[in-house]
Amino acid sequence: MVDTVSAVKRDKINISKHYNKIVSRYKETNNVSLVLREFDISRNCLLRVLRDLGIYEPSSIESRKARSLAVKNAMQNKYGIDNPGQFESQKVALNARNGIPKTYLKLTDDFKIYCDQVDYITNKNRKNLIDSGYCFYTGIKFIDVDNDQVNPNDPLKRSIDHKMSKLEGFYSGFPPEAVGSLSNLVFCLRYCNSVKGNMNMISFQLLAKQIRERLINEGHQSN
Repeated sequence: MVDTVSAVKRDKINISKHYNKIVSRYKETNNVSLVLREFDISRNCLLRVLRDLGIYEPSSIESRKARSLAVKNAMQNKYGIDNPGQFESQKVALNARNGIPKTYLKLTDDFKIYCDQVDYITNKNRKNLIDSGYCFYTGIKFIDVDNDQVNPNDPLKRSIDHKMSKLEGFYSGFPPEAVGSLSNLVFCLRYCNSVKGNMNMISFQLLAKQIRERLINEGHQSN
């Protein structure tokens, strides 16, 4: 009995708060189930409101057509198709396109080999890299300085970055030994490593200054 009273009270409150939206949504979609999912009211309460307004006609051809059109429009807006059955045909077409031979670029393989060589040299030199406990680019303190266990994906965790990126080194003709050398390695925030990507030092230094200011304003320690 208490639950029934609570449900009726809830219906009255939600109808009062969202009456215009509920009616408008039903007129757009002609779909009772969809409206029930969006607004926390009982089916009986919704049907009573719609019948009182004279807009609930579940058995009419017009209503069925309207619901069908609403579903079609929703599918088109969200997925670009008229009905769920077209998902499968799209999948077949996509698989067929994926089966078409694509252009082979030797430079892709060359770059992968270059990166592997740089990584090998970097791993040999990283043990000699001096760690001050602060990001090279921003001066923000690493979170794993004072914490033994941190999330490996923490944006303030230390990571190793190449000041001259692998991509820049590759296209500029620098040997892997230069990019993986100790003089090209720095400890920086994981966040900075991710943001910097293939940017060169000059471009990133301007951005690093802004990152530093924002992080200091957030209360993070700096040198």
